[in-house]
Amino acid sequence: MGKTYTVLVDDNLLTYSSQSNDQDGEGDEEGWTTGKGHSELFINSSTRDASSDGLSFLYSFYGKSMAWTGVLWETGNVQFSVSVDGGSASTCTSSSGDEDSNVYAQLCQTSFDNGQHTVNVTVQQNEDDSVSLDYIVFTVESDDDVPRGVSPGMYILTDDSDSTIQYDGSWTTQGAIAYTSSGISRFPYGNGTHVSRTVGDKFTYAFTGKSVSLYGVQLLTDGSLTATVDIDGTSYQNVCVYQ
Repeated sequence: MGKTYTVLVDDNLLTYSSQSNDQDGEGDEEGWTTGKGHSELFINSSTRDASSDGLSFLYSFYGKSMAWTGVLWETGNVQFSVSVDGGSASTCTSSSGDEDSNVYAQLCQTSFDNGQHTVNVTVQQNEDDSVSLDYIVFTVESDDDVPRGVSPGMYILTDDSDSTIQYDGSWTTQGAIAYTSSGISRFPYGNGTHVSRTVGDKFTYAFTGKSVSLYGVQLLTDGSLTATVDIDGTSYQNVCVYQ
């Protein structure tokens, strides 16, 4: 079996129900809204916000699993009903562990045989606009299954723990820690990070494509951070990554 690839899909590319259905199947006037997640801390500076129970979103893709990430706003947990390819629904629950905090994390995940699938997710037990969706990810078994001509809002995602990233220096690993910014406790993708506190540490990543973005956590509360970036033998000095 070849390398598994992960594809990130922004919330703007998903299909949403226009209104919710209560437990009796009757329509509710409230639907999905936008605006809670509107800063650069979110993918494409946006989220889709569930204003009530019974709202759903769906996505069709070729792969073997799907997960979704977002924010639980001052709530203990939110429940989701998940249907794959129109089959019987299963239930998963996302828990923040603290109903007085805003927690950004992976909310739920579902797995199945590698192939073409449509996943429909319905929000349940949602009180007071308590959940927002930032993005989904799905995984494929090989490079042949990665979508060609990836659309704007779709990205090939490589976690810091991936073997394609080579680290040199005094890097350490950090797991299961939330980093707080703008009133939101954020758990990193994969629930871990590589941490450097030493000038001269470096990492190398080889890929085929036309652009690359780096996401991480800056532990400084003031000051600035610069780096040297080498791309195919061309060196760019004093690139500012934080100020």
